[in-house]
Amino acid sequence: MNGLVSLVDAKIDDTALYRETYALVVDTCGPASLKPAPKPNPPPPRAPCHNLAAAVVDLIEDGKMNTAAFVKARTAFAQACAPR
Repeated sequence: MNGLVSLVDAKIDDTALYRETYALVVDTCGPASLKPAPKPNPPPPRAPCHNLAAAVVDLIEDGKMNTAAFVKARTAFAQACAPR
């Protein structure tokens, strides 16, 4: 997740590394959830991505990966910050 924060901050969220890291986090971290909605066309603005990713990191650091709050934060990140 910290890698995703770095990639978002560097504005390189259109790379293979971002796509792979995004898939790893969204598909395997924490409890299962519904897949995020497909990306709208055009992609949403990236401004909230840092804060959404940081919220997920905070929950991980607090040991709350197996909570509904983590799933909610991860899903919000996944929906707003899907790879381009």
